[in-house]
Amino acid sequence: MKDCLTNCLRDRKVRYVPMVQTIYNWHKNRKKQYTALSLDDVGQKYKKSETIFILGGSESINDMTDEQWDHIAKHDSFAMNWWPIHPFVPTFYYTNYPREKEHRNKFREMAAKRVHDYANTIFFVSINRAVERGMHPRVIPDFFSDAPLCCFYEYVQPVMLGRGETFREGSFDRTIYYRGGLSLVLDLADKLGYKNIVLMGIDLKNQIHFYDSYPQMQWRIQKEYIDPIETLKKTKHGTMETKNGSKLPMDQYLYAVNDLYFKPKGVKLFAGSANSILSDKIPLYKFD
Repeated sequence: MKDCLTNCLRDRKVRYVPMVQTIYNWHKNRKKQYTALSLDDVGQKYKKSETIFILGGSESINDMTDEQWDHIAKHDSFAMNWWPIHPFVPTFYYTNYPREKEHRNKFREMAAKRVHDYANTIFFVSINRAVERGMHPRVIPDFFSDAPLCCFYEYVQPVMLGRGETFREGSFDRTIYYRGGLSLVLDLADKLGYKNIVLMGIDLKNQIHFYDSYPQMQWRIQKEYIDPIETLKKTKHGTMETKNGSKLPMDQYLYAVNDLYFKPKGVKLFAGSANSILSDKIPLYKFD
């Protein structure tokens, strides 16, 4: 699929930017420089380690030491969503950019402050889904660095289970993407061939984020958090819900993908914190 204006107009129903605005922005920013990379390009030219740390948003991120961050910086890392609010700069970055106006404006403000910091970070964007909705450095340049490195990958349909079904041998033959950004990033890390995958900030035990106490994020708590923080501390993460039986909880997915897929191919999956519920069944990563 070509990286061009036409591709940014394919999806007419779900848009990040209206059709006319997409055309206008593309021509306005037609001289904007960016580097289009494939997954093969990233794996061959930018991968510096056999270990990758997936950086989630749970509160255990705030418990990490400077020594641990130094250790992570020696390897590769893959951050998601509101991560740029954190000072650590990841190797790779993925987000499902918000479409709601105020939410998107706040996201733009955050991204603008990290433009120079993220100059060498690779932005992952699906060429056959996100780009078709207008997510492109020439259409919404404010969400990327000045001359961004962009990995345009093929979005694949997630693993589908029937109601009442569980994961079994063969469930992950086509993809390990199942639900949410975490499993999508996990699938990308697998395609890049990492031998060790560490889940940092993937606690799953409540709804609290590492940035909930940040002054610049209080708008989100006031606008979007229906329940008070104290209640959210006692409420399991959203991906632990079954969506009326249509999805299995995220911990069951991670245990299954580890036992049925990663272990047979010699890939080691680790929990990054003892505060994660995953540490009961997935080995805890040792930073020493």
